[in-house]
Amino acid sequence: LSVLLEGTGFTYRVEGRAVILSPAPRAEAGAIQLGALRVEGASGAAGGASVDAFGRGGDPADRPYETAGASHYISSEQIARFGGETAGDIFKSTPGVISASNHNGASVDVNIRGMQGQNRVRVTIDGTQQSTTTWRGYQGADERVYIDPDMISEVSIAKGPSGGAAGAGVVGGVVEVSTLTVADIVEGDRDWGFRIKGGLSDNAVSAAAPASMTQRRGGGALLDHENGSISLAGGRRGDRFDLVAAFAYRKTGNYVAGAHGDTTYQVAGNSYNWPLSFTKPGEEVFNTSQENWSALVKGVVRWGGSQALELGYAHYDGKFGETMHSVLFTQDSSFRQVKLTRAATDTYTARYRWNPSELIDLKANVWASRVDATTRSVGPAFYLPPWITPETRPPADDPRLSITNTYGVDATNRSQLETPFGAVALRYGGSYLIEDMDGRAYFSRIYASDGPVVMRPSIGTREISSLFGDGEWQARPWLRLNGALRYDGYRIKEKGQASIVGAYT
Repeated sequence: LSVLLEGTGFTYRVEGRAVILSPAPRAEAGAIQLGALRVEGASGAAGGASVDAFGRGGDPADRPYETAGASHYISSEQIARFGGETAGDIFKSTPGVISASNHNGASVDVNIRGMQGQNRVRVTIDGTQQSTTTWRGYQGADERVYIDPDMISEVSIAKGPSGGAAGAGVVGGVVEVSTLTVADIVEGDRDWGFRIKGGLSDNAVSAAAPASMTQRRGGGALLDHENGSISLAGGRRGDRFDLVAAFAYRKTGNYVAGAHGDTTYQVAGNSYNWPLSFTKPGEEVFNTSQENWSALVKGVVRWGGSQALELGYAHYDGKFGETMHSVLFTQDSSFRQVKLTRAATDTYTARYRWNPSELIDLKANVWASRVDATTRSVGPAFYLPPWITPETRPPADDPRLSITNTYGVDATNRSQLETPFGAVALRYGGSYLIEDMDGRAYFSRIYASDGPVVMRPSIGTREISSLFGDGEWQARPWLRLNGALRYDGYRIKEKGQASIVGAYT
């Protein structure tokens, strides 16, 4: 039609199923008439995503305000500006979202609107699941994820039941964490770039020896090299290939409590002054240290103008102190330094995307993760066998070793259609994961007066399969309708108990 109308002085526009001809605007004297211009939006981490069928921009920071439902987005700029010493610190400004037990250990356990643990909230890292459930006594259980804040690019949060591959079996919400991309390292149109970040802190001392009960006073100096962090990242951008590599190291000692403020409280009608904490002003707080390092490598290959494949590997290795909440409510004589928790994770990802048209925007992921962790279940009791004198009383601390291998695959397609009744967008797909949990028997020293007791944790597998679909229909300029369906299937198989061979203390 454009060729037929060329030189006639007419132009056209399409409205629904009708084509309307109209006189072309006349150019004023001296004006220069330009050809067709293509204008696209761009955002730093989004990489220039185009406007969708509903006229929404490509900037993911705008999506929470354009999409029905409760959601939140944390950009790389926000993480750089407000990020703290742990990954859980980045949620401090997010309404309805916290990282439970933040700074009590180095893990992330996200709580959304009061729901957490036991798979109620899913935390994914580049589409993978590496969370493990850890028993914490009267507190319940933690759903732990390990990542250094310097490795995070952006975070998208959906509150409540969610569609998509990550929402399988979830009732509390989904937190999707994306690690560093080339856009976080290489600025503008440059081909390569480097990023160096570092930090120093004081008011902490190196972790005390296990079973220590005497809390030291006074924090370390700023330049004592005991407390700080450093991360290095490099990126290379090409026409068909991108590469990112990063390394991070972080170390802090036991925190030293403040020296001002109230130290006791009084119950109405009771003359006794109850202590607010077993840690006195200016004393060391046991089990608050951490030391970890992380590494990340990601590469993206693009071809055919519509296909891309990303391969990635990430590793985390850390040791940190943590305190069972039940110990905080016992006597001062039970509060002590215990052995550090150790956790190591490996994550492998292969992510494929094919986007030849508005009807086909296919994303397929295959991934695997491994979490090898030794946690400490610490009670208030002390192990006092007959041959140990009270002066050498070692505290009870059950070492629990778990090895969790998780494998997953998922595929999602998004289709955008223009119909006589308005724009329609559909997303549909399926996912499957299997979690294989192994462990090792250990010697319990809690309430054991005649010697250690062998404990054999259960081992087994859990499978979750899911089919899902959701859609949006722009029925009127002022009315958008959303709907979704999903089917989740579960299968749990107990393999028995961990072998006694290799039981350890």
